[in-house]
Order: sequence, then structure tokens, then C-alpha cells
Amino acid sequence: MMGHETQGRIRELLRMRAQVTDLLQTIDKRLEDLGHEPLAHATRGYNPVVEANMKRSNTVTGKRFCYHGTLSGDLIVYPTDRDGVKRSGTKVLIPSREIDFIRAEIHNAGEIPMGACRDSPSPGSLGKKLRQRRKSPQFLSYVIPLLIEEGFCTCLKEGRGYVVRYIRP
Repeated sequence: MMGHETQGRIRELLRMRAQVTDLLQTIDKRLEDLGHEPLAHATRGYNPVVEANMKRSNTVTGKRFCYHGTLSGDLIVYPTDRDGVKRSGTKVLIPSREIDFIRAEIHNAGEIPMGACRDSPSPGSLGKKLRQRRKSPQFLSYVIPLLIEEGFCTCLKEGRGYVVRYIRP
């Protein structure tokens, strides 16, 4: 039989666990609002090897990634190692409404700085506009190459950054 002191410790630990669970849910919600989902969130059955049915592409800087989905729907992107064999980093969920927003901004501007820097995207850039919507400029690292493959736009290196140019049909 447990003593009063032991039962008190158990109650306190259970209370603390509930607080931690609430905190983790808050953190997950904030990450989701930014379009991120930690890999640790889905550790059951997690396979770090890129699945054969995943599509593959490269960022404008040549970093490989694989993904599920299409530009007309939601995208789930997995950065990969240099060989494109193993997933690395954090899985990124890019909602279709953000893809539509990126498309519209490129179309309306004709030419716009990319600004994919997560910390401080350049003023007037797509990244800054996404940040103002409380979304990650990192989305651009994955969406722009797929829009280029689709023939919607092109991306040119200008100075230290990139400029995205709409290709009129």
C-alpha cells in the first residue's frame, strides 16, 4: 500500500504531465500555424528513408527535397540528405491557400524578390508577404521550384537573392 507522501508525489507528477501535454499542444498548434509539423509528432512507424512513391525536386539553390501532393492541393515536403535518400529536418505542410497566394502575388507583381530567408525576408519580397500572413517564407524554397517546373514562372539570381518572374502564357 502507498503512503500519503508517495500518493502526493504521484498526484503532483500527473498534474505536471497534464501541464506539459497542454504546453506541447500549444507549441504544435503554433508550429502548424506556421506550416510546420515536427517529425517527432509522427514517430510511430516513421521511416527516414525516402519512399519510392514520393516526388522529388530541388530548391533553387540545388538542395534536394521530396514531397507528396500537388500545387493545386496541399503539399507535404520532406527535406532530404545530399543524396536524396534519407529525410532530414522537419516535415513542412504547405496548405493550398498559401500556394494560391504565392501564385497570385507572382502573377500580380510580374517580378518580385523571393525572400525565402526565414528570419528576416527582404522588404517587398514574397517571403515578407508570407511572414505578414504569419506563414513561413520557407514555403517558397519548395513551391517556387514546382511552379518553375509547371512553367508558371522562372527564378533568377540577383546579387545575394533571387527574383521570381511570372511567365505570361
